[in-house]
Amino acid sequence: MKNYQIPVAVSALSGQTVLMCTEDFPDNISETLAAYLQHIPRRWGRMDLVTRVAVAATGKLLGDAGWTPDKTGTGIVIGSRYGSLVTDLEFAQTVREEAPAPLLFSHTLPNIAASEAAAHFGLSGPVYAVLDRHDPEAAACEEAVRLIRFFPQIQAMVAGVVDVAPLQPASVRLSLFCRGKGKTPVRPW
Repeated sequence: MKNYQIPVAVSALSGQTVLMCTEDFPDNISETLAAYLQHIPRRWGRMDLVTRVAVAATGKLLGDAGWTPDKTGTGIVIGSRYGSLVTDLEFAQTVREEAPAPLLFSHTLPNIAASEAAAHFGLSGPVYAVLDRHDPEAAACEEAVRLIRFFPQIQAMVAGVVDVAPLQPASVRLSLFCRGKGKTPVRPW
């Protein structure tokens, strides 16, 4: 069983919280994790590990920030070096060994983790993933700032990195960018 250490940066004031999860993450939902999620997502048992991590980290961030998305337009941009590679490899294994697994196939796109988090928490703004091999966190954060600057209907963006790769510790850091006065996005969390 692989262990993944997932630091979730939620606030410069509160420091970092480390979530420990394993491949059986969907079945071991602690009270702390349940609090992050607010309620267990309907599709939780069908989600791949990358998606579960993104949903949990988004819940932790929004809860710590006290941010309740509404119709004003909160979106999410997830940066990654590997996208859905872990799930892609798992799916390829099922193709080689047995019949292809449709539940895995449905998570073989990098955007799925962001879209599941958005659906669960009611984020109504832009939702997508950016892939960047050098600094995926910076790429996602720059994209979030750009969206807030140029689209007045977007009030806030969750942005950061969600990377789960084979044989490496997971890397998860999300921040909440909010519209400041005028067009200047601020990063209070």
